[in-house]
Amino acid sequence: DISQDITVESNESTSTDDGSASLSATGVAPEISLSESDGSTISFSDTPEGSASSETVTISNDGSVPLTIGSVALTGGDASAYSINEESLRLGPGDSETVAINFEPSSDSDFNDATIEFTQTNDPDTASFSYSLEGTGTTSDASFEQPSVNVGSVAVGSSGTDSLTLSNDGGANLDVDSVTVRGNDPSVFSVSGIDGSTTVAGNSDTTFDVTSQPAVRGGSSAIIEI
Repeated sequence: DISQDITVESNESTSTDDGSASLSATGVAPEISLSESDGSTISFSDTPEGSASSETVTISNDGSVPLTIGSVALTGGDASAYSINEESLRLGPGDSETVAINFEPSSDSDFNDATIEFTQTNDPDTASFSYSLEGTGTTSDASFEQPSVNVGSVAVGSSGTDSLTLSNDGGANLDVDSVTVRGNDPSVFSVSGIDGSTTVAGNSDTTFDVTSQPAVRGGSSAIIEI
């Protein structure tokens, strides 16, 4: 609050009033309140290449007049890996706004050179504020631990089984779309323990069985395609 006494002198000889009056005024302004401290880092969970993850920051107006934020922008060398829907904000007294920041990596690498900047505010105490952004893109990396499987000698009309391990050395889940046996003698072999619904988590593996059931004498060969 601001107050001031004002006195007006009069040249009227018969007046007993000195012409004084008291004036007062109250200054009002918006007041920014943040769910995350200005200058802090917003970290995203590891996200598979081509997928997306999201984090949020909430901005509140604790003042008694509307708050305007003239610009919301992404900057930095990795800014293209992130996206936002807002370009500016306006919050009434007591209102809050949650801003979603989306992360969509284009490769299996780090994307740490990015900042979200809120500028041109009408809060006299907080003209701008910003957050650093960091996220890591991941991908799957499939390989067989064994280059080949030899079921060995199997009597005609009987069956023999060996195992094969599929490894995922990447950080993202490996989703198996299909399992196919092809090559010279695909009808001799069958696969169990893995199919088109199998998911191998990042940096892990799964083991499945390969069964040979020959109908005639002689060697047989085939290729497993996943």
